[in-house]
Amino acid sequence: MTAVTLTRPQKAAAILVAMGKPAAARLLKFFKQDELRTLIESARLLKTIPQSELEKIVAEFEEEFTVGAGQIDSAD
Repeated sequence: MTAVTLTRPQKAAAILVAMGKPAAARLLKFFKQDELRTLIESARLLKTIPQSELEKIVAEFEEEFTVGAGQIDSAD
C-alpha cells in the first residue's frame, strides 16, 4: 500500500476533520483568516485517508507539539 503524501495544511485539516465539528470549532476560532482559508482549501482537496495513515499524522503532530511546547517552556 502506498503512503499518503500530504502537505502540512492538509495534515492539519485531516486532524481537525477527525476531531469532529464541536472540538474543531473550538480550535478554529484561534486561527487567522488566511490560515482558515488555507485549511478550508486543504480540507476540500483531501481524499479518504486510511486510519493507519491518520494515526501517523496524529503521532507526528503530537511529537511536533511536544517539541514546540518544550521550546515555549524554555523561554520562561
